Amino acid sequence: MIFEKNITKIADNYDYFILDIWGVIHDGSHAYAGVVEQLKYLRQLGKNICFLSNAPRRSNKVAEVLKNMGIGEDLYDFILTSGEATYLFLHQNEIDPTHLEKLTNHPVHDKYFYIGPQKDADLLHGLGYQPTQNANQASFVVATGFDNDLST
Repeated sequence: MIFEKNITKIADNYDYFILDIWGVIHDGSHAYAGVVEQLKYLRQLGKNICFLSNAPRRSNKVAEVLKNMGIGEDLYDFILTSGEATYLFLHQNEIDPTHLEKLTNHPVHDKYFYIGPQKDADLLHGLGYQPTQNANQASFVVATGFDNDLST
């Protein structure tokens, strides 16, 4: 595996490691062989580790998946997902309701139209935005993917 074979060769050259998750750390079901050991090696050297993912879900959900694969919170500093970035961006708009309006030149209210699988529908949970089944009532769309390859 590339990660395992090369990380020890470059570890001393860097203080920070930003690592993609799916395809680098795990295959979708299991951590790749040697990953846990290499992460422990980096931590012993005092390295900072960030996991980066385009997963359309909050970082805490990804942390649970990693934990179930044997990658606990002691092996990284933080996780940033596209879902977390979206959540934080929309949270900023709740703090400053003109935040999105300044960027888009359109007022943004609290309704959004969701496209995606049920497992990711909780992306904005905890914020004041409400999903609507009527796209005409929505200020914005949150699209996290499809239920399967046949989804439209």
